[in-house]
Amino acid sequence: MNKWIIAIMASLSAGMEILDASVVNVALAHMQGGLSAGVDEVAWVLTAYLVSNAVILPMTGWLATFFGRKRFFIFCTILFATCSALAGIAPTLALMVFLRVLQGLGGGALTATGQAIVMESFPPAERGMAMAVWAAGSVAGSISGPILGGQIADHFSWRWVFYLNAPMAALVILLAILFLHDPPYLQQRVRRIDGWGFLLLVVWVGCLQIILGRGQRLDWFNSRWIIGLAFLAVPAFLFFIIRELVTEEPVVDLRVLKNRTFTIGIILMALQNFGFYGAIVLIALFAQTLMGYTTLQTGLVIASGAVTSVVTISLAGRLLTLLDYRIMIGAGALVSGLAMLKASSLSLEASFFQVMMPRLLLGLGLGWMWMPVTTVSLAAVPREKMGYASGLFNLMRNLGGSFGIAVVTTILSRGAQTHQARLVAHVTPWDLDVQERLGTMAAAFQAAGSDPFTAEKQALGRLYTQIRQQASLLAFLDDFRLIAWLLFAVIPLMLFMKGTKMEEDSTTPRERT
Repeated sequence: MNKWIIAIMASLSAGMEILDASVVNVALAHMQGGLSAGVDEVAWVLTAYLVSNAVILPMTGWLATFFGRKRFFIFCTILFATCSALAGIAPTLALMVFLRVLQGLGGGALTATGQAIVMESFPPAERGMAMAVWAAGSVAGSISGPILGGQIADHFSWRWVFYLNAPMAALVILLAILFLHDPPYLQQRVRRIDGWGFLLLVVWVGCLQIILGRGQRLDWFNSRWIIGLAFLAVPAFLFFIIRELVTEEPVVDLRVLKNRTFTIGIILMALQNFGFYGAIVLIALFAQTLMGYTTLQTGLVIASGAVTSVVTISLAGRLLTLLDYRIMIGAGALVSGLAMLKASSLSLEASFFQVMMPRLLLGLGLGWMWMPVTTVSLAAVPREKMGYASGLFNLMRNLGGSFGIAVVTTILSRGAQTHQARLVAHVTPWDLDVQERLGTMAAAFQAAGSDPFTAEKQALGRLYTQIRQQASLLAFLDDFRLIAWLLFAVIPLMLFMKGTKMEEDSTTPRERT
């Protein structure tokens, strides 16, 4: 019984972290006015959280070993909830960003540590269902976050979105105190701090996350700031790899990558999250900018896929010891790719259900992919390395999502410009179709009360708006097709993973000879 309480505790902590991230995303525009900040300035509320979150993830295994997992988990919960509450009363943007840095440290550690705790608490035959319970918290957060964030920001104050974590955090802390215990191998603590490894990790992960988060806004490598960050990140990354491979007690144990199943698993997870987060951003932008949906309508579209994910994650958890997990991953990748191909056929006349359908299918497919990839990858790692493996796994998950968002938004922006230039080249005053369309629109404006000269100008403006909309639509469709083919690419890659299904009485996936 205690192990299922621990799974619920970890699920609540994961849901709390996802809920916070999603509600803040929705409330960002409201925060801009409340903090008297520009668009670029308020974006640091998100960037600061993502940077610190990414930095802490690969270190969670070492930190849990150094401080004790129970103590570390409780501390991170307190840090996350306290900084969230303080962010709600922050009077200035600078203080808000500082608190979000601390909150990101606590939130990232909660996710990775909670995942490792769940994997260690259950025998192999029950890990699928245990991970389904753990994932339920994340799914619940992703469902409720966009809807709650929009409603709270619209009808109350954006500051209230930071207070949602308090009751969940209190429950998580209580359950951790009563039921969580350190495994025996963690009682032998590390003897020294890998200072150089820690410093190099902070530099390369922090710089990379800032590049991905701010690159499109700063025009990528046309910005001296982005170039400078890249020059810091690359050598720091190379020296970090060397340092962690030669030191006896590394802050990130890269030796877990010797396990082929785990290594292929984190690559699959990075690709999956590239497609998932890229698709979520595209669908949300498509709904709001082209279809004119409200915050609530957009939230319903995004949340619909999370509901379907609950179904497939639950089924996948039950079937993990019965079916070839590679079939499950392949089926999930196929359905997810087809969902994005479905999205690539959308038009400006699409109904609400037609816009929602790709998100529903994406949720179905990703649920089949996420569960076996996560469970099998971590199950391939020895228990004493589970904390390090979970940290690396979640780092690749986050970086995959960051790369996905950066790539699709860049292609969207530049693709819209390219398509607009091509469309404009075909619109000339000598084209009979153009003359007819302008004449029809000018007549409509005159019928509405405009004089002939003004009506002609209004018709030209309306035609230009239509061209921009069509150019944006074509860029969205290009992005959807890109994500579809990337998800299809997961199918052959999964064949390199060892084993076919989880063995019921061992700690690793069963391998066939």
